[in-house]
Amino acid sequence: MRITKQYITQNDCYKAGRKITPKGCMIHSTATPGVMAEDFALRWNKPGIEKAVHFFVDDEDVIETLPCEKGNTWRAWHCGRGDRGSGNDTMVSLEMCEPESLGDRTYFQKVYDRAVELAAYLSRVFGFGPENIICHSEGYIAGIASNHADVMHWFPLHDRTMDDFRRDVERSLAGPEAGEDGTAEGGTESGGRLLYRVQTGAFRDKVNADALRQRLRADGYADAYVKAADGYYKVQAGAFRSLANADRLSAELEEKGYETYIVNGNA
Repeated sequence: MRITKQYITQNDCYKAGRKITPKGCMIHSTATPGVMAEDFALRWNKPGIEKAVHFFVDDEDVIETLPCEKGNTWRAWHCGRGDRGSGNDTMVSLEMCEPESLGDRTYFQKVYDRAVELAAYLSRVFGFGPENIICHSEGYIAGIASNHADVMHWFPLHDRTMDDFRRDVERSLAGPEAGEDGTAEGGTESGGRLLYRVQTGAFRDKVNADALRQRLRADGYADAYVKAADGYYKVQAGAFRSLANADRLSAELEEKGYETYIVNGNA
C-alpha cells in the first residue's frame, strides 16, 4: 500500500493543530459521486471548509491529508458530535471516495480492498483491534457522531456489512506483522486463504534489507517490511487476496525502478 502525504495546510483543522491518541478508526464515504482522492485533497486545502479527515481512499490512491502517525496524530473534524461525545477525539478517519454509480462493482471492490488494507495498517500502528473500527452511521448509534448514513447506504449494494469489513481487517492482520525492528514474523495465511505479496529483494545481510525497506517507506509504501526466512531477509510489501491487486502494486513499483516478483504461501 502506497500512502501519499498531501497535507491540507490551509484547512482550519490543520491550522488548529490539536493532537489525539487514537483508540479506533471511523470509516466514511464522501457522498460526492465521481470526485476522487486527489481532487478532495485539493478542494479541502483552504480555510472555511470546517471539516477534515486523515485519509482519502479511491480505487488507485491513498492520500494522507492530516498527519497520522504514532505520537503525532492531528485531531480531525470528521464526524461531528453525539450525546456521548465526539469520535473526533479518539478516532482516525478515512473517507472512501464514491464512483459515479454506487452500483459499480469493479470500483467498489478496489476501494474496499484498499480501505481494508489501510485500516489494518492503522490497527498495527496504533494498537487497536478490528472491533474498534466503525462507520459513521455506527458512530451515530453509539452517540459519538452526527446523524449520517455512510457507509451503510453503499455497502449493502455489494452484499457487504461493517461486520464483513472488520472480519477482512482481522484476516489482513493475521498475515506477518512487523516487529519493532521491522522484521515480520508468523505465517502468511489469512482466514484459510493465501495472501499475495510483492517482494523487492532478498539479502543475507539484514542491513541491506533494512535499507531497501526504508527506501520503500520513503517512497510512500508505509507497509513495507522485512521477513526473515530460509536464511534470507526478504523485503516485501502488500498483502492481497487478489492476484490482480498484487500485480498492480508490482507494476507500480517496477515503474519506480524496483525489481519485483510476487510471492504467496510461506515464501
